[in-house]
Amino acid sequence: MKRLMVTSFVLLAGFSGGVMAVCTSPYLDANAVSNLLPGNTVCSPANCNQATCTWQEQHRGSGISGTLWDYKKGASDPVDPTKQVGNWSVASNGRITHSYTGGGGSFTYAVKDNGGGSYGFCSGAPGSPEIPFSVKSGVSAGCP
Repeated sequence: MKRLMVTSFVLLAGFSGGVMAVCTSPYLDANAVSNLLPGNTVCSPANCNQATCTWQEQHRGSGISGTLWDYKKGASDPVDPTKQVGNWSVASNGRITHSYTGGGGSFTYAVKDNGGGSYGFCSGAPGSPEIPFSVKSGVSAGCP
């Protein structure tokens, strides 16, 4: 997630009165993360649709690395088209790193399976809030 998205999420968590989930283990291992995210679109918050998604990031590639694309309004939109925003990689401990181009920084997360198609990115710091998301199969369109 871009720095602005992370900042917005932290502010939202502060205003939500403690409703946001706090990250706790267990987290997915490298094999599970490598089967979940590559070739798919991450939609946040979990189970959002294009109109209600805060962000939609496509994890293009396979295995343990690839390119990261912001879906925005779609490849054919003349004002806010899909574009590559960085790269992603999965480490042997299951942590995924999103490295953004253009000074966006790098962020490493553990991935938690909350069941029912809902997941969370966790920074790993004790008590840190989860960044909730769901996964849409494929990278040809935005979130449902």
